[in-house]
Amino acid sequence: MKEISNPILKGFNPDPSIIRVGEDYYIATSTFEWFPGVQIHHSRDLVNWDVITHPVSEKQIDMIGNPDSGGVWAPCLSYDNGVYYLVYTNVIHHMGPFKDTHNYLITATNIMGPWSEPIYLNSSGFDPSLFHDDDGKKWMLNMIWDHRKNKNSFAGIVMQEYSEREKSLVGPIYNIFKGTELGLTEGPHIYKHNGYYYLMTAEGGTRWNHAITVARSTQLTGPYEVDPQGPMLTSAHKPELELQKAGHGSLVTTPNDELYLVHLCGRPVKPSGNCILGRETAIQLCEWTEDGWLRLVNGGNDPQVTIAAPSLPEYRFHSIAGRVDFSVDRLPIEFQSLREPQHEGWLSLKDRPGFLRLKGRESLSSTQRQSLIARRQQAFSIEVKTVIEYNPESFQQMAGLIYYYNTRNYHYVFVSYDDEFGKYVGVMSRNRGVYEELIQNWISIEEGKRIYLKADIHHTELQFFVSTDGDQWIEAGPTLDASVISDENAELVKDGVALDQGFTGAFVGLCAQDLSGRKKHADFGYFQYDERRGGVWIMSGKMKAAVLNKPLDIEIKERDIPTIDEHEILVKVYCIGVCGSDVHYYEHGKIGRYVVKEPIILGHELSGDVVSVGAAVDHLSVGDRVAIEPGVTCGTCQYCKSGRYNLCPDVVFMATPPVDGAWADYVKIRADFAFRLPDSMSYEEGALLEPLSVGYHSMVRGSVQPSDRVFISGLGPIGLLAVQAAKLFGVTEIYASDIAPFRRQLAEELGITAVLNPLEGDVNQQLNDLTNGNGIDVVIETSGNAKAIGDTVRVVKRGGRIVLVGMPVQDEIPLNVNQLIDAELNVHGVFRYVNTYTAAIQSLSNSDLSIHKIITHKYALKDIKEAVEMARTEKATSIKIMIYPDEEKM
Repeated sequence: MKEISNPILKGFNPDPSIIRVGEDYYIATSTFEWFPGVQIHHSRDLVNWDVITHPVSEKQIDMIGNPDSGGVWAPCLSYDNGVYYLVYTNVIHHMGPFKDTHNYLITATNIMGPWSEPIYLNSSGFDPSLFHDDDGKKWMLNMIWDHRKNKNSFAGIVMQEYSEREKSLVGPIYNIFKGTELGLTEGPHIYKHNGYYYLMTAEGGTRWNHAITVARSTQLTGPYEVDPQGPMLTSAHKPELELQKAGHGSLVTTPNDELYLVHLCGRPVKPSGNCILGRETAIQLCEWTEDGWLRLVNGGNDPQVTIAAPSLPEYRFHSIAGRVDFSVDRLPIEFQSLREPQHEGWLSLKDRPGFLRLKGRESLSSTQRQSLIARRQQAFSIEVKTVIEYNPESFQQMAGLIYYYNTRNYHYVFVSYDDEFGKYVGVMSRNRGVYEELIQNWISIEEGKRIYLKADIHHTELQFFVSTDGDQWIEAGPTLDASVISDENAELVKDGVALDQGFTGAFVGLCAQDLSGRKKHADFGYFQYDERRGGVWIMSGKMKAAVLNKPLDIEIKERDIPTIDEHEILVKVYCIGVCGSDVHYYEHGKIGRYVVKEPIILGHELSGDVVSVGAAVDHLSVGDRVAIEPGVTCGTCQYCKSGRYNLCPDVVFMATPPVDGAWADYVKIRADFAFRLPDSMSYEEGALLEPLSVGYHSMVRGSVQPSDRVFISGLGPIGLLAVQAAKLFGVTEIYASDIAPFRRQLAEELGITAVLNPLEGDVNQQLNDLTNGNGIDVVIETSGNAKAIGDTVRVVKRGGRIVLVGMPVQDEIPLNVNQLIDAELNVHGVFRYVNTYTAAIQSLSNSDLSIHKIITHKYALKDIKEAVEMARTEKATSIKIMIYPDEEKM
């Protein structure tokens, strides 16, 4: 069963509003003071998401002067009759008794735009939502704010009709719901189901008491009956839950009538309990009860970290966190600015090609015009690097790398100038408005030198570093408290009155200030953002790979992600098997004429996801799940032309010296050697198609028929998969032998006629007895053992067929040629396979075989040394070891 791991939108992505249009799902989330406004995320499977656009740009909003955590609040995305509708609030002021909250509507016929000019709706409150009734009418909802003393500030959910003809709200205003005792009622959405209007609201506030309340009515204007169970989702008073702050939800239904709820959540870090990543988006599986109420399928109201994924094809995006070299026309979509657009007045990718130039402007305290560009922190452990060329002439000129929450909470490593000290690197911090500069930790910098800056963030700890070459780093200042960069730290309450609030999350980025007004510029050479999962860095531009330097010496190294030509695809490796040839190269450094002379990446049994496609490739797309045939042939020699391309003398085969293999994050391959996996086939089965193809080809070479009695000598991975291949060919009478008890047991579990131990009697006699003297039609020898190869001529019946698959250590072995001639035996060699992948995929898809049963061990790529040693030293019990570049997939 496929699963979804929460949160689905990591980092600052609150207040989700979800829709489905055909096969596409879209979520809109709040952006507050970050520009452009509203993040639109796209998915086709509810598992994998990609940011595709920000529809609220300069013609839709002016946020200059908006306070911290002002700007775009709680957008609602909807779709009706070919048109996308987006309503949102521009919050001009939100502290104290009064809130200035202006609500707008924009529309588009394409989610990517262009989006219309904004239509003003009202200013009575925030969290607007647009409901499209089935009678064609449209209704605008929002919470209404009451500033008066001794009144409930969250005064209910109001609703008014929206006229498309007049482009305004019309008619009476209805207060349809005052909320429950939880209070702080906001975030309304209406859904229609089985004759009822269901009103979903957020209650309890967007902190620890957050909840989702559902009420229903047979009339749109009410009265609304509250769900007697209470909140349908909440993590309030449950500190043991991983997902806290659960609330503010939105519903979507798949084409298969699976019902999902997306909702806001937060993940506190210890020991502070602060949510440094901000408020994120999670998803839950829901259902309607017989009495017509909405419930989580788990029966409770706790948000789950892992849920069942819908029965939809997997659709992955090429979304790699990592290095941005500024030789681009525009910054990647994940970069946002504060309150205003990116424009040449303060940011340029053209003034100095290959560099990002930031022109210094106002201070980090400004809510007007800061020269700051940043992206969300989306993992608890990250490393951020940049290089800066900057020659400040005054203490009022600064530029560098910033860890930013808002104008009152940040950590900043910067380059500046002091009349006495000269050019230096310093660190400043602001915590709840209290400013501190660590003057004693200034680091002197030589004039004209480029400076490398780095931030290493691990949960609640932040350490800045500085370097003059990008290799040797020294600490810049002490370890800082990363939990300062959080909603919880930004919130300041005194005597029960909120003096400050924060609703965003952690950003890392680049900035420049010039308080003299001269706009001194700084040039940045790159920005690299890497996430660390399970102790391994997830990098772009670079990838991690297991490299064999020499026999018994293998290590994880950084390699460039391969670049592809027009006929190739780039595949993100999901899993990859350890083959006997990999172990042989690891142990001996050679197989026959193939010798490891230079460091090489091993591995060739793989499956994964297409993340990039060459211009000439028309049968595969980004997101396709594929298995890889790892040998690319010339296509022009006599063997290729005759259809026996496995004999091509110029074949380029993965992990065969000097060709690199695929024990890595990514691998490239000629597109016609990639085969799309059916939805019913797992990645592990896809990776096993390569060794299965050897077994499949051995059946072809042996002309195996369903009526044949087949004997398989050796029950390693190839032997066990040859058993499965024989079944795919319809064979019902299968015999096998191996000296290892564990392998024999596994073969018995696969359901074959008999499994023999060659150490316990004559195999030929045992087979003769088992077949009532009829003998064996086809022998498939997979062990490579010299005696077993020699015995094949005795084991097979007269006129039978021998297929030699296993490669012996020695080139020459004794063989009774007279017996071979006298019995008129046919002997066939098997070298890899030819034209088997498509047939194997089809046969396997139409069968109930479970080839993944031969997988006995799973390892993360970072543990490759341990994995290969296991395969080398524990051959009797380690049948097939599977390697996962992303250990979360294990």
